[in-house]
This record gives sequence, structure tokens and C-alpha cells, in this order.
Amino acid sequence: MPATQKGLHVAMLDTEWVNPRKRPTVEEAEARIHELYDSGKAFFTKKAISDIWEQCQRNPRYGDKITTTDLNGDDVEIEVQTGQIQEFRSQSDVRGACVYKELEIRYDTRASMLVSLRWSRFVSSHIYCPLQVAQQTHLIDLETKELLPPYPTLEPEVVAQHFDKCVQEWKNSQTCTDFQNLLSSFAKGHRINKIVGFALGSMSYLDKGQGEEKSYHRRRSASQHALQLTIRDWVLGRNGDSAGGEIGSIASYVQDPYYTAIDKEVLTKAGLEVIDDPRGWLEVDEQSAVLSIAPNVSVKEIIADLARPAIVIWCRVTEKDYITKEEGSL
Repeated sequence: MPATQKGLHVAMLDTEWVNPRKRPTVEEAEARIHELYDSGKAFFTKKAISDIWEQCQRNPRYGDKITTTDLNGDDVEIEVQTGQIQEFRSQSDVRGACVYKELEIRYDTRASMLVSLRWSRFVSSHIYCPLQVAQQTHLIDLETKELLPPYPTLEPEVVAQHFDKCVQEWKNSQTCTDFQNLLSSFAKGHRINKIVGFALGSMSYLDKGQGEEKSYHRRRSASQHALQLTIRDWVLGRNGDSAGGEIGSIASYVQDPYYTAIDKEVLTKAGLEVIDDPRGWLEVDEQSAVLSIAPNVSVKEIIADLARPAIVIWCRVTEKDYITKEEGSL
């Protein structure tokens, strides 16, 4: 059964080298990954991201191939499975089925490549591919083959009220004041023309067994989006604009694959422009402010290859290397 998160199921697609080659051993693959990384080679480029996404946007059918180039310069083909129905049994032995639908890009960093090798002890054809393709799979009824209802969400007005409350609490907090003072002290001379928030989370999913106001995840997401609004308003104020006026003087983007239609509506009304992957990566440049607090994608490593933003706000980077060749540990 595909991995589940927030009601979305994602399945990786099979890959093969276009020109068959000898498969390296696990040890050889590990050494090569370290060699490539230490040489300073960029694992992610805007061109490579754009190329693979353009192929996904052509709506390939079942059996069609998407081609990418790995870090060694070898072409790799990814076989699309759109429309395929896959049956499975859950851990509780309940039968189910899912259908392959939307394509999405997956980002494989050095750390995740090494972890995959350590856990599986198998070298796949995509081992040197920082960019891969997966497909969202939707649960269906085994008999009728109809799509089952998505993960339950709150009512739109409940989400909007909760977000407004969290935004106001954040604005009234001493932490918000301290944050704005920090921006004024250290970023007042930076040229900023856009803000890009990655993986700030959904505010609309209903967590099982939790009430409307009791979800830590929803509150955390609302607070992170409130933080982005503060950055936007600070930049507008510094530039002599007004947050109550025309917001178009600075772009403020948010990207998260788990946004629902409800999230998008609430965030759009707040003045945040919701964009789809991979546009966020392509928007980041030297005049951007990047916000990403606790993502489950390696935002730091991807951004480090793509640009040097004016401001980055994310979890603290420590000197500890979580993946070591000697220990093979996380």
C-alpha cells in the first residue's frame, strides 16, 4: 500500500537507465554520492526541475516515459502508470484498491540517497537521480471502482475563523514585535521583491479524535502563515507601502502539496498567492525571502543549490552531520 500522509497516497514509479549499464554495489554507490557531493556538483538546478515538470504537464498516459538525467550524466526513463488500479491489504487485513492519477516531482537529496542504500542494501536505477517522479493514488471502491471520499476537512468558515484568531494572537505577541525588530536590525538594507513559503502546512484537515480548536498541527500551520504575513507587511512598510492598500507591490507565495481547496481560499483572501510545485523553487532568487520551518522535504539542500536568498527563515542548521559514511546513522 502506498505511504499515507494527510489522506494523500503517493507511489514511486519504476525507473531504468536508457542505456543499460553495470549496476554498482552499495559501497560503490555510496562512494560515488560522496564524491559528487564533495566536488560541489549541484544536485538540483532550475533547468532540470523545469524540464521534468514540463514532461509531467504533457499528461502522459499509462506506459509513457518521462526522461531525466542523473548526476553521472546518464539518461533515466520513468514509466507512467496513470489509470492503473492496484489492490492491497492493510495491516488489519482489510482489502482495498487505489488508482494512479496526478504526477508529482520527488526530490532526493544526498542524505536520502544514502539512507535508501543503508536500509535496502539495493542499488536501484534511480540511485543517482535527485529528481524523480511519483503519482498520487486515490482510494477507490473495489466493486464500483469509484473514488472514495477524501480525508475529512473542517468547514471553510471554521478554518477562516481559526486562522484569523491565530493571526491576531501572533500580531499581539511580544515574539512578533521582537521578530519585526530583528528584521529592521539585520535586513533593512536587503532588496526583497518576493516571499516564498514552503511546506507551511494545511489548516483544514480534521484530525481523528480532536476538536476544532485542539489540533496542534492546525495551529502551527496558522502561525507559520501568520509569520509570512508579518514579513510581507514589514517589507511593504519599509518600502513605504501599506498592507491595507495594494498587496501587488510584493509577491508572497506559499507552496505545499497538502493544501486543500479550503486552505487555498482562506490563504488567498489573506493576500497569499498559493502556487503548485515546482514553481516555488523556480521563483526563489537573490532578492527573495524564504520561509520553511519544519518541512518533510529537504528545503535547505535544494535552496542551497538553486539560489542565495536575501533572507532565509527555517530550523537552525547545526554542525552535526546526520549521515556519516563511517557510522551510517541518522
